[in-house]
Amino acid sequence: MLKKTLLALPAVALLIGCSSSPDSQLSYENCMFPDAPRTSAPDWVCYAPVEGIWIQGVGYSPRLGSGMGVMTDAAAAEARAQIAANFSTHVNSRLQSLVDEQTVNGRNLSTANIERVQRTVTSMQLTYTRIYHTVQTPTGGVYVLVGLNEKGYEENVQRLLAEAEMTDDTELYQEFLMEKANQELDAAQASMTP
Repeated sequence: MLKKTLLALPAVALLIGCSSSPDSQLSYENCMFPDAPRTSAPDWVCYAPVEGIWIQGVGYSPRLGSGMGVMTDAAAAEARAQIAANFSTHVNSRLQSLVDEQTVNGRNLSTANIERVQRTVTSMQLTYTRIYHTVQTPTGGVYVLVGLNEKGYEENVQRLLAEAEMTDDTELYQEFLMEKANQELDAAQASMTP
């Protein structure tokens, strides 16, 4: 126990040292289109958080002769790939902290089940994503904002647990993942308000 405590202290000190102060907020005021750097772009093009979207991705397609529909589809596919990677990272980081804790609300958890979920999340396809915004750049390219809202996030977590063939602790895992997601959303919203 003492060894674990001694090993955890430097990690905590590192996290505290690297944390940002509440006064330092990200600014998206000077967001410009990457393919037209002299033209202002909507904040979401620069990955500014959008209220109501839990996980978001921004995709881009250059101007194509095949038209706006194909360009939008290509940009949306890129954005959905970002969302899938972010979802996988969210779930895996939460599961890692769950493994570290070994209990949630006083109940023991099965490490084998956690590992099964981690393997499943890397191969699953997300559902319930949708295009929130589309904007054409001065050069003719298109940027697309695709997002996953709270309900979509919950549905994907439920599907993930079902695909991982969770036989025990399913409700506990889902409660843990949603609690962590709610905490992160609250923190993101707090950092966006002046």
